[in-house]
Amino acid sequence: MKRLERTQRIPAEQASLWEFLIDLDNLPRWQSGVESVELTTPGPIAIGSVAHVRRTLMGQALAVDLRVTALEPGRLLSLASEASGFKVEAALTLSPSDGATELSFGMTVSASNPFMGAVEGMVASAADQDIATSLDRLRTLFTKE
Repeated sequence: MKRLERTQRIPAEQASLWEFLIDLDNLPRWQSGVESVELTTPGPIAIGSVAHVRRTLMGQALAVDLRVTALEPGRLLSLASEASGFKVEAALTLSPSDGATELSFGMTVSASNPFMGAVEGMVASAADQDIATSLDRLRTLFTKE
């Protein structure tokens, strides 16, 4: 299992950033590699909500279901998925910072079968770069608004 985490100061009030992040339709606007999102459970986002996501990672097209595993409105959104022999758990944690928001994007990547263990490090490295790119895109989006 590989643990990744990066933090970025986003020039937005915490409530405004939260509203943007909790709307999963915004994922393609800021998360690297995400092409489309379709919420497959009705109603507002809650623990257990599922979204079908199409994305690319390391040049490979993937279709994954993201499941909300934890939710603390305004502060924490955790998601889990499994695809191509890997389990991924991600958490976005927000905290106020002098009129802006510190956003931590943490992720664990683990091979779900022994055959994928050999490439776990490569997948984690690609995911780490995606996190960095995603946080930069998010900062840029809110810098322009």
